[in-house]
Amino acid sequence: MEICKKHSIPNSTLPTILKDREKLQKARDDSKFRPTTKKTKLCSHEELEDAVFAWFCQAMAMNVPLSGPVVRGKAAEIAQLMNFNFTPTPGWVEKFKQRKTKKKKINK
Repeated sequence: MEICKKHSIPNSTLPTILKDREKLQKARDDSKFRPTTKKTKLCSHEELEDAVFAWFCQAMAMNVPLSGPVVRGKAAEIAQLMNFNFTPTPGWVEKFKQRKTKKKKINK
């Protein structure tokens, strides 16, 4: 596999890339990943993140100070309202910030 050698990737990686080609291209086109992203795991409840982000934008527009725990609490509340079995963690808040915010600010 000359392509693997040329790009310094394991031989097992190329078939995975080819198999997931459409999914990877869509994620790239939707700007869901930064160029440095190595894994393509998406949020399991995208509707939940959209709802949390809508709340987040409203809170920011009203100059409400937002911390990680505040965002986690609201995400848990919204998840319960949407009947999702979801417990937001500090790691989820960090990934949420990476996925949803570019210029918005969430304090730790």
